[in-house]
Amino acid sequence: MTNPKITIVTTSNLAYDHRMQRCINALIESDFHVRCFSRSFNNNDFYNPNLKVNQFYRQDNISTLFKKSWLFYAEYNLRLFIKLLLTKQDIIYAVDSDTLLSSTFVKLIKNNKLIYDAHEYFEQSPEIIKKSFIQKIWNLITHFGIRNSDLCITVSHTLGIELKKVFHKNFVIIKNIPSFTTEIPINYSSRQKIIWYQGVLNTGRGLELMIDSMCDLPDYTFHLAGEGDLSQTLRKRVLELKLETRVIFHGMLSKTELEQLNRNAFLGINLLSNNSLNYYYSLANRTFDYIHAGLPAIHMNFPEYQMLLKEYKVGVTIELLNKQELIEAIRKFEHQKTYEFMIAETYKASKILNWQNEKQKLVNALQNLNLLD
Repeated sequence: MTNPKITIVTTSNLAYDHRMQRCINALIESDFHVRCFSRSFNNNDFYNPNLKVNQFYRQDNISTLFKKSWLFYAEYNLRLFIKLLLTKQDIIYAVDSDTLLSSTFVKLIKNNKLIYDAHEYFEQSPEIIKKSFIQKIWNLITHFGIRNSDLCITVSHTLGIELKKVFHKNFVIIKNIPSFTTEIPINYSSRQKIIWYQGVLNTGRGLELMIDSMCDLPDYTFHLAGEGDLSQTLRKRVLELKLETRVIFHGMLSKTELEQLNRNAFLGINLLSNNSLNYYYSLANRTFDYIHAGLPAIHMNFPEYQMLLKEYKVGVTIELLNKQELIEAIRKFEHQKTYEFMIAETYKASKILNWQNEKQKLVNALQNLNLLD
């Protein structure tokens, strides 16, 4: 197949979806003609200065009347189905289960190849597990899509094992990892006492706990980069606790802005509740962002983080989301020798865990399916 046409479909905002930006670049470098359909956002600018001028990439936004609930997903998939039918492509690359229904029907009608990329355990996410009927519907959709997929991808080994057990299909593991850079971050000894979080401000990520804990950490400030369902709730809590000068909301930031700010922090947090298999099997994107920023971090004692910290001592884990454990973990970073060792480990890990190494897995998987010459 010469210069195959691939259409990527997602409900995420590509301007901030770093995983998909990296995958798009890897596909273009492998001579794919790439086109994307994504949800329409207020800010959907996506420009990558590393792409060559003669490389082809096109993004189309899908606007919907409904913005949430099952009505949004139903409308989005209907509009996406029509657009995919009218688009010439050899391969459909479906990101997560919420684009899988329309992608699978078009694959069966047009005999396209179908790639399914599970960024998370969608049916086990906190927003769905308490709604049994909706969860069953998503389960049926995911089974239908995976059964008809030519290639399945996910983000962590433990999630890949779990998905194989449930859906009886092998998953290729492609982690969401930044590119390696030899640039040395600022002098670590000059870092301020900043606790850093980057990601979606949603339930189950320990953000309320971290804000409440700031009352017992007077020498620290807490910075959050991102927005989400809890954006207003968290801001209100900060006002109630009179922490406006010590808890800073940066909102949505570009990749460049994130890299400039997170390297100034003292430690990162990656806190997750254990009431969701989606979180339990996760390997959060921020894990590697912290590593490449030279930023030691606190993680949960979940399988992926256990394996990571066994090989690279880039942080510590806690068992439970409670104030005492969290504060004790933060105090561990205040030992200079321990902290400097963790920084050295982040650099060691970044030389192995980087996109230059990881992207080859995607290209190899496509070659194994005869999707590339």
